[in-house]
Amino acid sequence: MSEGRREEKRRAARERKNAIEQQELSIEREREQEAFKALQESRKKGIMGRPSSYTDERADELCTWIATGNSLRSFCKIHGMEAQTVYRWMRERPDFQQRYARAHEDRADSLADEMCDIADEVAANGGSIEAVQAARLRIDTRKWIAAKLRPGRWGEVQAPKAQTAVTFKIGLPLMDRGGGGITIDATPAVEALPNEPEAA
Repeated sequence: MSEGRREEKRRAARERKNAIEQQELSIEREREQEAFKALQESRKKGIMGRPSSYTDERADELCTWIATGNSLRSFCKIHGMEAQTVYRWMRERPDFQQRYARAHEDRADSLADEMCDIADEVAANGGSIEAVQAARLRIDTRKWIAAKLRPGRWGEVQAPKAQTAVTFKIGLPLMDRGGGGITIDATPAVEALPNEPEAA
């Protein structure tokens, strides 16, 4: 094959390659233009981003699930969702955020009821040492969660710390140069504490 013929074949191959690349670029530009037009139309309609998976039915199902003592993680696992999806719903929908918060308060009450059931179940079955320890762990876990979800109702009550002022008067008998005794009053200056009347 002559050198001229080889060069002609190479040139033809380059031209075909360039033609294919130009065709691919043209198709890509058309797709970009279509996507841009679709984006503009969705903006005109007020639709931004991907559609939300939120539905009132799914939100009700989730809140009922939480209120009966179950976790968000278990709900997401069963329904093939990410917890981030629920967190996004809360950011985007204040009404859902309030419903979710109420469901968590109800969850604390459900966990408290469940603690009684766990204890009664172990007692009714005779309760081996292992069963009692397992029940104790389950109860302590639920107790801790309930205390965090509703500290005013299920948290441990701590005695208020009393604040009082204490004054010491120390009398020290000393001898003066003439042999007589004197007394020194060593009372520290104490400011009144908050919510306590000043001494007159």
